[in-house]
Amino acid sequence: MAFIMYMDAIQKRQLGELNYVCPESLLRSIQPMMEAIRQRPEAAKSLSKECLEKYHGGSLASMLKHILAKQMAGFHVEISIHAKEFEDSDCVIRAVIGDGDTYYKLVQLKHLPCHEVNDESDIQVTIEKLKYKYAGRIVSIWINRNIELNFKQLRLDGLQAEQLWFFGDYLENTVLATSLRGGFVVDLTAGIWREAIMRNGKIQISN
Repeated sequence: MAFIMYMDAIQKRQLGELNYVCPESLLRSIQPMMEAIRQRPEAAKSLSKECLEKYHGGSLASMLKHILAKQMAGFHVEISIHAKEFEDSDCVIRAVIGDGDTYYKLVQLKHLPCHEVNDESDIQVTIEKLKYKYAGRIVSIWINRNIELNFKQLRLDGLQAEQLWFFGDYLENTVLATSLRGGFVVDLTAGIWREAIMRNGKIQISN
């Protein structure tokens, strides 16, 4: 199950006391500001870190909800997000499954900016900075540039994160689409990943 995470009773109680919101509601609250980034990727540097992380975390949670619902067909799945830092994580995703079983995931949000902002970094450089950290957590990298993502070319040895996801917007036949690709690190190393694509507000799970 994608959201099982081992934690002590104190931390679980602390996570349960946080304020969680529906990811779609969170995304609607920042939609006007994010439209500027879609039109001009370099505009991301002018937005606050809080706004960018709400967009990244909200999109991640929304698309993970559909991926998890497909994996657990027949069970009720409800996903919500605490879109603020908790301990040293950037946000927390909560999953309520079935008759009320509740799970939490601490999430790290990373960003690969467009070439105009930083032309020296790339995906592998970003991954190298993640190694030997974030054990058991979800790590999501927002790719804000045009690239061809090839999992077979990525070196993932040394990653302690449980899951690694790549998130980004792109044009598909003049239609803006949002993609989330990734999964469990152990699966990625075996060439297995999940993908969700959002077009016109509708999310499709491709594998």
